[in-house]
Amino acid sequence: MYEPRNLLRRPASSPAVRTRQETVPNGGQTMLPPTGELFSIIDRLDQVVQQETQALDKNGVADLGAFTRRKSQILLEITRLTRLMNGRARDARLDERLGRLKVNLAHNRDTLETHLRAARQLSELIADASRDAESDGTYSAGNGQGRQEQ
Repeated sequence: MYEPRNLLRRPASSPAVRTRQETVPNGGQTMLPPTGELFSIIDRLDQVVQQETQALDKNGVADLGAFTRRKSQILLEITRLTRLMNGRARDARLDERLGRLKVNLAHNRDTLETHLRAARQLSELIADASRDAESDGTYSAGNGQGRQEQ
């Protein structure tokens, strides 16, 4: 027999996801996550996104790998819970939380893009400086004649 609870296995470092049983109209039983648990997970994702954005805004070198792992783990939890909801209608509180998360994700994306552009520019400057330092001027556009034979 299919057991939806198996979808909820999580790493030991994560709090357990609780589910409750509800009776469905056809008289069968199905496992559905409580709305409060989904709210809690969305709020945790929102906090992680805000923490990452704040770390980047401070121009500090953030451990982006750690933030990425935390966000991925939380997104997996959300995916598992929403699958168990079987297309149930969302309520206004969920829409409000998701709207807030969407705004924070957009700010996070913009901040990450800014840092990525800066990193690209810096790597281009370093690469140009390295090429200039290694060049003997043989193929330099400013020389015009190339290297003189001796």
